[in-house]
Amino acid sequence: MKSLSSALVVPILGLLAPSSGAQCTPLGTPFQTGCGLTPDTANALLCTDVPSVGNANFAINTIVQCNPALPLLLIGQCLPAPIAVPGPYGTNGFCGPSAAGCFAYVGPTIFLALPGTPSALGFWFALPIPNDPSLIGGTVCVQEVNFCILFVGQCIAVSNGMSITVQ
Repeated sequence: MKSLSSALVVPILGLLAPSSGAQCTPLGTPFQTGCGLTPDTANALLCTDVPSVGNANFAINTIVQCNPALPLLLIGQCLPAPIAVPGPYGTNGFCGPSAAGCFAYVGPTIFLALPGTPSALGFWFALPIPNDPSLIGGTVCVQEVNFCILFVGQCIAVSNGMSITVQ
């Protein structure tokens, strides 16, 4: 999977406009501004290392608070402002009337939907960064989405967003 993510993500980083600093910046409030089962159980994203040139170990880990299936990490442009995504329960989303509000942070262009690997917290998404100085300053946004398997069906769970800038 590492070669797939490198082959697809790295060219994208090179095309994006540079921005200052190197970091993983949460977009929205972890556990709250995504779709979850309750107002404080939306999925959350964590960077497992520094997004720096030559870091083959860089990855995103998610904390998933439901019985998940089909995890995908959406990688694309950062929206200028989050967009509320109404579901069957209005702005509270897809999992029930007490669920956390659903917001999109990635778009309108999504470059890649990368499948996840199970981890102790939820899912792990390898995003190795090659030793290519032209990637410095490249920024993408990511957001995780998966189905939550419930007693009577499934619903859509979504994390907060993360802006990633390569140093």
